[in-house]
Amino acid sequence: MALNRSWSLLVGTGGIGSGITMRLEGDHTLGREESRAVQLLEGRDYCKLHIVFHYARRLLQDDVQVIPIGKVGADDTGRTLLGEIADVGLSLDSITTVDGLDTLYAVAFSYPSGEGGNL
Repeated sequence: MALNRSWSLLVGTGGIGSGITMRLEGDHTLGREESRAVQLLEGRDYCKLHIVFHYARRLLQDDVQVIPIGKVGADDTGRTLLGEIADVGLSLDSITTVDGLDTLYAVAFSYPSGEGGNL
């Protein structure tokens, strides 16, 4: 099916970062000063711009430019993410590397019920 659209550019700004995913033990809400056992999951987490634009690039036709605007730190994580971003065909032209800062890091968590959140 042909996509009927009048646009050829998708631009967005937001977080670019790496992270982990974990499942909490117990379904009660995580307390403010609570420690709780977790199971580290194989799935990785990424910051929102990175996630959304990765899938946009994979799903949209090649004639649509998908341009993320953001920053990464001048660290190993930032360099790895830049490689992953380039590998899916996203432009790095509007992503800045910032000396002296770490790349964003996200922690996604879920309860056994399937609910969860991000830090």
